[in-house]
Amino acid sequence: MNLFLASPTITFLLAVGTVLTVGFLYWLKPPPPTVMVSSSLLWKKLLKQRKKSSFIDKIRWLLSLLLACIIAISLVVASGGPELFSDEVTDIENVSIVIDNSGTMATLTQSGKSRWQNALGYAERLIIDSHPSNEVVLLDTGGQITSRLSTNKWEALTKLESLALSFGDAHHFPNLPEREDRTVFISDGVSNVMIPSDVEVVSVFELAENVGITGLVVMPNTDGDPSTLRGLVQITNGSLIPKEVRLRASGLGGANISLSLTVGPGESEIRNLDLTSFQQGPIRTSVTSVRDGLVDDNVAYAVIPSRTRTRITMVTPGNVYLETAFKAMSQIELVTVSKEEYDSDDVADLYVFDRFIPEVIPDAPGLFFLPTELPMLESSSSDDSLEMHPLFKGVSLSDLMVERVASPNFLTDDSQILWGDTETPLLVASDLNYRVIEVGFALDGSNFPLQPAFPIFLRNAVVWMLESDLPQSSGPGQIEIPGMNTTVTDLEGKSVQTNSVDQVTSFEARAPNLYSVNQGENTFWMPINLTNPRVTLVNESKLESASRLDTNGLVDAEFESQADPALWRMLALIAFVLVILEWVTYHRRITV
Repeated sequence: MNLFLASPTITFLLAVGTVLTVGFLYWLKPPPPTVMVSSSLLWKKLLKQRKKSSFIDKIRWLLSLLLACIIAISLVVASGGPELFSDEVTDIENVSIVIDNSGTMATLTQSGKSRWQNALGYAERLIIDSHPSNEVVLLDTGGQITSRLSTNKWEALTKLESLALSFGDAHHFPNLPEREDRTVFISDGVSNVMIPSDVEVVSVFELAENVGITGLVVMPNTDGDPSTLRGLVQITNGSLIPKEVRLRASGLGGANISLSLTVGPGESEIRNLDLTSFQQGPIRTSVTSVRDGLVDDNVAYAVIPSRTRTRITMVTPGNVYLETAFKAMSQIELVTVSKEEYDSDDVADLYVFDRFIPEVIPDAPGLFFLPTELPMLESSSSDDSLEMHPLFKGVSLSDLMVERVASPNFLTDDSQILWGDTETPLLVASDLNYRVIEVGFALDGSNFPLQPAFPIFLRNAVVWMLESDLPQSSGPGQIEIPGMNTTVTDLEGKSVQTNSVDQVTSFEARAPNLYSVNQGENTFWMPINLTNPRVTLVNESKLESASRLDTNGLVDAEFESQADPALWRMLALIAFVLVILEWVTYHRRITV
């Protein structure tokens, strides 16, 4: 604990303890040495002199004790940083302090401290120098401090120590309680926080050099073969000068890539990385440059997906349209069986049932082309809001002609009709334990297989049904994962606190990291990246460098210190003078 931040109660207790300690030590004064005297005359003379000097010795002892106590109390009270304040009510000025704790505040300044450290230092100085009767409201733009109640200066300092940077995008100026007081906002001016006009703004902005990764994606190579992957990395230079940058990528099995590039001031460059030699699992990309002011945007993570082929079991009496479309897809292993040959024990990643519904529905995604029993009476259309569904990506059903449809008896409470209505449901999707698509019309009784959109629809269906509900990557902030009994650990193996509500587990990711998420037997990686150009562009500030802006204009501000308290210096000087006085009186045998 820093004694200069000690509360008056702590300082008083230390002073009392010091006095008791000094008194106890004086009480433990060792006994005088034994003197052997053989003459009775000398004994009488010694006792007579002892009686005369006993009162003077007590005075000397009390004087020594008094000096020691004054010296000790002066030093202890001075260590608490006391100040002299006026008792006038007009001198008491309540203050509300709002600190910007967005990501760019982590940028280093020329002094070696970050903007965030400078902001905390200014806020601490402002609180310490305030009147003891002042009420302080301390808040932040990231919402870490939720209480808007005013506190005394000592509780405000405790809150200040608990604040941390938040790299998420959800930053805003908090709503302050309605009262007449001084409001101070400490920021670097880079975030998009809307500042009220009557707020005094303290700038901790300082120009800095910075290069960061603002984009990372893993995708199939340009040849269309999903087994060959590439990574696209975007590097942004937030400096005011060109920067020489070293880009590195590393993955499992010792695979790595390294290359150099030059990025102009305020510009971005994209580099294509061949990830064919990288194994399934996480990869780490990083950039390095000299005098980089922000390290949190220098690293980004991604996950290379599995390159195994998807096994599809199709149960059909024979359908050349479906077989041709599925065989044309890459990374698909198609197994075609009749309904007599179908075995529910055969494991597949996805099932396609053509005009056949098994007695036991498998625990896997399924695409059902239902048996058709009824004639199509009138044309149907979809809800415009549902056309944004992933199944309709690149697919238009405006020219669809249907002759026969299935009975609507297959609809359930969980069915989502994407095309048609409750009387003639043509396309239905459901998303429970596994995703299921039900097509309520016959392919051989429609023109759908002849349209260019048919193979696109099947590809969309496969991708959507096999797509995981789990988030693949995210930026810092509140992360939500479907499911309960989920444990999360960071890259260093430390457990992360989670909250589970309504079958959803959430945790707070305040900074970029690679998290491991475990749900029973399933484990997957969760990359959290700070790929945000607004954070990398650390010089895009609305404020002047190292200045304070108030309603009267631009005013110089020093963050080193305001008027330091003088009382503690005076107490320290008194203690120093008394130590010298004690030394002189002791050697003159005035004190003991």
